[in-house]
Amino acid sequence: QNSYGYREALDVQAAVDYLDALPEIDKIGVLGTSLGGATVVRAAAIDERIAAVVIESSYSSLPAAIDDGFDNLSFFPKWPFAPLFVSLAERRLGVKAAQIDSARDLASFKPRPVLIIHGLEDQLFPPDHAERMFDSAQEPKELWLIDGLGHANPVPGHETEYQERVVGFFENYLKSAGRAEDKKHQK
Repeated sequence: QNSYGYREALDVQAAVDYLDALPEIDKIGVLGTSLGGATVVRAAAIDERIAAVVIESSYSSLPAAIDDGFDNLSFFPKWPFAPLFVSLAERRLGVKAAQIDSARDLASFKPRPVLIIHGLEDQLFPPDHAERMFDSAQEPKELWLIDGLGHANPVPGHETEYQERVVGFFENYLKSAGRAEDKKHQK
């Protein structure tokens, strides 16, 4: 059952458990797109083993995403339907919408590198979501807003730059620090 990134973070944490047990793994980075972006931010907030985070086309908080959805995509008027839909979803999921807040999570977790990628033409989650997350994140942080691109995986026409930025980001921040050697000695 989809919890908009809140419980899905536990799946990321299980993957981190697996990777962390491998002696050849020094540091772990995560990349998430859209809902996956919210998921990896939440996972990083609860698991300090995640050393670097890349967020693509995601939302700064579920309440803000719902608000934008009613403004931009809904046939229903925001009032009274938005609060009604939120209440029904919260009851069904057992999670409060306010608990799903990537901007707050970014501000609260131990500083680690964050790269936020967002299309300037994203109609589902407008670019101000990326800007709110970037403003909340601690250094080091990077924001890449891509002109002319919409929602999710903002790569078409930018494949080379995307690869250079994302791979370069992970290579820069996940450099080996001797952890694999330490892990071999612990076994």
